[in-house]
Amino acid sequence: MTYFFSILDWFVNSKRKNSKEDLQNSRLLVSVFLVSVIFSAPYYILYVVAEYEIAIWSLTFICFTGIAGLFAFKYFGSKTFSTNFFVFGGFAGFTSFIMTSGGIFSPTIPWLIPSVLICFLFVEKKYGYFWTTLSFLSIIIYTILNVTGTEFPYYIGKEYLQWHYGLTYLGVSIYVLALVVIYNTLVDRNTLELKHLNIKLSESEEELKQQNEELQVISENLNTEKQIVEEKNQQISNSIQYASKIQTALLPSNEFLQKVIPNSFIIYKQRDIIGGDFYFLKVVKNKIVFAVADCTGHGVPGAMMSMLGVALLEEIMDNVKSLKSNEILDVLRERLKKSFSDKNETSNQKDGMDIALLVFDNETKKISYTGANSALYLVRKNSEQIAELTTFKADPMPIGVYVKEKPFTEIEIQLKEDDLIYLFSDGYLSQFGKETDKPLGSKRFKELLLKNSNLELSEQKQNLIDFLNTWQGDKSQTDDILVAGVKIKLS
Repeated sequence: MTYFFSILDWFVNSKRKNSKEDLQNSRLLVSVFLVSVIFSAPYYILYVVAEYEIAIWSLTFICFTGIAGLFAFKYFGSKTFSTNFFVFGGFAGFTSFIMTSGGIFSPTIPWLIPSVLICFLFVEKKYGYFWTTLSFLSIIIYTILNVTGTEFPYYIGKEYLQWHYGLTYLGVSIYVLALVVIYNTLVDRNTLELKHLNIKLSESEEELKQQNEELQVISENLNTEKQIVEEKNQQISNSIQYASKIQTALLPSNEFLQKVIPNSFIIYKQRDIIGGDFYFLKVVKNKIVFAVADCTGHGVPGAMMSMLGVALLEEIMDNVKSLKSNEILDVLRERLKKSFSDKNETSNQKDGMDIALLVFDNETKKISYTGANSALYLVRKNSEQIAELTTFKADPMPIGVYVKEKPFTEIEIQLKEDDLIYLFSDGYLSQFGKETDKPLGSKRFKELLLKNSNLELSEQKQNLIDFLNTWQGDKSQTDDILVAGVKIKLS
């Protein structure tokens, strides 16, 4: 039976296999074609023995339309064309039989009924009505012709006529019975397939139910873990927010800054909630110590380093013997290195900070400047009242462990009225631009400072902030940003 269904499926067009119902109907159509061709065999034998030549050719034509219809259905998938083509072949062949075997009394007349039924089974009803009408018209015409005395010849010998009648009635019965059996077999097979499919669906549903239960457990666990993580994140966030308050408290207040250095501004913008940049301000022995520093790292590590830097500078200022900027940084470096070496022998050699520190002497109107990888910019008007920017280079080494370590150098600068001094970390210069995707750089920064040098410090600060925001656009902040500006008033 499996082999039989394989033959049926071979003639079914692939497009007809997408639906179970369409596949079953297509198998039945192919069965009709094949059974019709197979049932031609006994008629061939009879016609050959009876030397009924016209019938042999007519039967050959019917078989040809049946086989051609099968292949047309296989390659094109059109039931309408294949069925009508086969019914046309049958009608034409049966007509030639009827015309040569007694007209209305022809034993072939009953074969017109299965041909009509095929149309009603497989194509639109309008085609069935068409062939039914044509068949009845043919029967009526044959009847009228017979009644009016028209004689139809018998090309088959009278000794074979009874065999023809018997074969026809037996053939039609067996033909219909065969189609019924095939139909029931197809239905049973389809029912069995549906049963197996339902069993698989039931198994799949059970499997899906089990998987859903497992997923539900996993989801609940994930929600629990998510809640734990959110709580931990909130705790961490709260801790960092509190650390930010502590870090801010360690920095000089704006009131203190304006009191000690009235003509000044600070731009302080951390990349994260807390950061590694800090500034320091202290009045010692009638001198002002001011520093801007950039510690290793961002976020929590940078903030911890900055707090250590502030603490060490406070300690140095409380026990200072000399207020020379280079000596202060020498001591700061040794204290920082000792802080790490005492606690951790494997401390990262990059732990430390870059810093620009200056000591302003109110009596001499000089500043003592020393930089550890952090330069000082001085903007001063020349004799023609044109602003010029001078860069005082820092020592190329950090506060921390360094292979080519040597004592820091001091640079003394005699101040003049309206001099502008700028100290800064590298955050402003290293910020990537939205349009260029390159860092801002020292050249643009110097041009910006010169361009704004004639403005009040408050305007300079705002212009620097606005320019940075425009330059940055929707780019993320690269580093902590710290810029300090001081305008010298000698009176």
